Amino acid sequence: MDQVARALAILAACSDMVVIDLTAATITSPHALARTLAAPAAELDQAGRCLLLRGVPPQVRAELDRAAVPAIALADDAPLA
Repeated sequence: MDQVARALAILAACSDMVVIDLTAATITSPHALARTLAAPAAELDQAGRCLLLRGVPPQVRAELDRAAVPAIALADDAPLA
């Protein structure tokens, strides 16, 4: 998770939108993922930018909601178009 946090911090500083596709990811700790995404998502949100998560399993969505992570979370079956 440390590498993810470092990469997101860099991207959040210079991007209008960061897209993370979790479709093929194995997430062993939804809580740790939400904690890792919280700061970069807040930085993007405060600047009027966006963190978009695709392929978000229900347990991860619940943890993102619980942690109030300001990100757009699309489920596995959500169409992109």
